[in-house]
Amino acid sequence: FTEVDAETRRRFVHTLIAFVYALKDQLRGISGSGNPERWLPPEAVQRVQVARFKPAMISMILAESLRKLYGEGRIQPVLFAGMDRNMGQLNEALGGCERIASTPIPFAYSVIIHRTIYLYSFLLPFGLVATVGMMTPVMVAFVSYTFFALEALAEEISEPFGLEPNDLPLDAMSVMIEVTLREMIGETGLPQIPVAVNHVLT
Repeated sequence: FTEVDAETRRRFVHTLIAFVYALKDQLRGISGSGNPERWLPPEAVQRVQVARFKPAMISMILAESLRKLYGEGRIQPVLFAGMDRNMGQLNEALGGCERIASTPIPFAYSVIIHRTIYLYSFLLPFGLVATVGMMTPVMVAFVSYTFFALEALAEEISEPFGLEPNDLPLDAMSVMIEVTLREMIGETGLPQIPVAVNHVLT
């Protein structure tokens, strides 16, 4: 920003923060936990409140702000091109996260994997006993444990945006992004970044 005043920079950064919190809420299927509206300029609050997909609406507001600043000659063309490219990448990340959140592992796939593992583990001793003899129970236990562990791992990571202990710490990540952005424009009184409790962050 070359000819942009501090207030305009602050509003733009705060709108970015609103995008982060709105995206977190949408990925978790909740609303209002991060209160993204408190970061938005007054003229944008109504548009976001009535939108079904709040992060996409906030992204549109950011793009409109950039185009307005560029049209007024307050952003250099090179800077505008770079920021516009970054906005495109932000939208790609939004779309990727949405695809992950809205595409669970199909039930039929889970059932087939589950039953195949059980059947394989049941039949495995008959195929190994002639080869490994007394070590058959050990080999079967090792192979079966590996397959069951992989199945449990796949189920655990199928929904990474929830509130389970092994899900992504979206609350902590959102606060960290907020702190980073606000530091960049010289704001003080920043919130504390959450720390892990028993290695668990929300």
